[in-house]
Amino acid sequence: SALSLTVTNVNHRACPVLASIMNGVSEMISVNGTVAKTLGANNESGSFNAVTAQDLCVNGDNNTFVFATR
Repeated sequence: SALSLTVTNVNHRACPVLASIMNGVSEMISVNGTVAKTLGANNESGSFNAVTAQDLCVNGDNNTFVFATR
């Protein structure tokens, strides 16, 4: 089974912090519809960069995150 958590209306200042906190328990992270983290080869943990999450965010409270894990 899997779990998916969608968080909407995230302020741009929270983008890197929220993504970094959830990185430890998430196999996939998407920011505004763009994948910021996926599984690596052989289902190993993928790489994540908080700067990438920040770059995918837009100013204001207009950001949507999706965190998923199995």
